[in-house]
Parts: sequence; structure tokens; C-alpha cells
Amino acid sequence: MKKFPLNDPFKAFCRTEGYPIGYNDCLVAYLRDRYSKTGGSINDLMALWDGVLTPAGPPPVGFVPTDIAGGSLWLDASDAASITHSGGSVSQWSDKFASANHLTQATAGRQPTTNVNTQNSLNTMYFDGTEFLEKAVFVPTASLSVFMVAKVLATSSTIDALISMDAASNDWQVDSSVSGQFKYRMNSNIVTPTTASVADYLGVASTTSFHFNNVDNTLKLNIESTLEYSAVYSPPMNLTQVLRLCANRPGTLYVRADISEVIMYNAVLTPAEIASVETYLSTKWNT
Repeated sequence: MKKFPLNDPFKAFCRTEGYPIGYNDCLVAYLRDRYSKTGGSINDLMALWDGVLTPAGPPPVGFVPTDIAGGSLWLDASDAASITHSGGSVSQWSDKFASANHLTQATAGRQPTTNVNTQNSLNTMYFDGTEFLEKAVFVPTASLSVFMVAKVLATSSTIDALISMDAASNDWQVDSSVSGQFKYRMNSNIVTPTTASVADYLGVASTTSFHFNNVDNTLKLNIESTLEYSAVYSPPMNLTQVLRLCANRPGTLYVRADISEVIMYNAVLTPAEIASVETYLSTKWNT
């Protein structure tokens, strides 16, 4: 059975491309254009669906993150229903998985902003370099897969972090490595060596994924579905952490960034599963 495009991203696509605003009307118009049809019901047109999308089109319909077991966090800035805000200042970004690991910020001056910036015509979450969201008690497993679409806009130290997990020991953060740049460095006492990307990704919207594999004791980083580095990961991370987005482990140093989507799984994913998530994200956000 064909899976229909996700509601909010598809509506945003319809507005951008000049299709009718209503979901069903837009889908019919889009599919008629795609298959050069002058008529046909929505069911007839969906029967033709081949699952291959144009780069600027809606997200892949053949996959959604809930298709993979073990989901522990799913933050989606294009889903307005998942964002709690007042005048754009965000107090909660809700987890779309059943795990309900919502990230919050009670302090008004530390709240990021929604409905300011976009990526591929979809809303992003904007952090101004003094703001962050956190989950005070986050419980990962020893094997963890983290996927992100983000664009870091500015850093001012070597340890400004895009994402971090803070505990008494055996924790980690993904930080800049070089002040004024962003090199996706995995900074942790449990990863050897402390490794960074070769290129500077400051100002570049990118789909990245980190994979902690407690079976073969490796950490791997992919950038745009290409292996950037691999390192030894041992011993396992502490299994009770404070998860922070756009702040370092102590919550004292920040990056200025647009965050589009974050997906985590408490599992070792297969290469096919990794590819499905990466393709879903890079197609949806056009990175």
C-alpha cells in the first residue's frame, strides 16, 4: 500500500510550487503533472506512484522514521503541531516518537525561535547563539544512531556544540573544533581519537549521522551519506544523560544555528536503514 506524503511538509511544498492549498487537491494536481494526466481520481493516480521524487518535491513517501524500531527522539521543525511557542519563542519542541522525549526551555531569554528561517521552503528552528533546548533526563542505549539536518551559522570557541549529552562520565558532544568554523568534531572521553571532519561546514546545511555501535566498538560519522570518519568507541556511554541542542555539555557555550530535524534510535541500524533515514532527510530538506 502506498504511503501518502506527510501533511505539513507536503502543504508547504504545495504553497511553494503554486498547487492548490488543500491536501487532496494538491496531491491530485501534483500527480497529474508528474504523470502527464488530464484526469484521474486520487486513488487511480496513487496507483501510479513510483516513489521517486523531484529534488524540490515533498519528502519520500516510501519511508517514515517510525518504520524503524527503537526510535528515541524525533524533532521536526516543519511540523508546526510539534512546536509550543509564544510569539515565536519556543518553550517546547515535542518528540514525534512515542518515547515522548520532549526538549524544553523555561527561561525566556534562552528560547529559540520558530517561523524565522527556512530550508527548502520548510520551517527551521533558529538558535541565536545564546539559546538552547534540553531534556533533563535522557536515557540512551549503549548503541545509538543520531541523524540531523542543521546549518551552523556562527561559532566563537573550539567547543561550541551543536548537540551534547552530559553526564558524570562517558558523555559526548559534537562541537566546532576550530573557532569561527564548524567541523563536526566528536569530543568525548569514550571516543579515540577525538575526530573532526576535514572540511569546514559553517554556513552549509547538511544531513549528518553519528552511529555508536557497542557491538563492534566503533563510532562512525556520515556527512551527506558519505563516511567522514570512524573511531574506537569504548567503554559504553553513561546511560542517563542531559541532552542539549545547540549547547555544550555544561550548557555554557552555544552555536548560532538553524536546526531542521533530529532523529535518534536506541539501536544499531542496518546499512539499508541508515540509507533510508539519510535519504528521507536529504530529500525532504534538499541538502
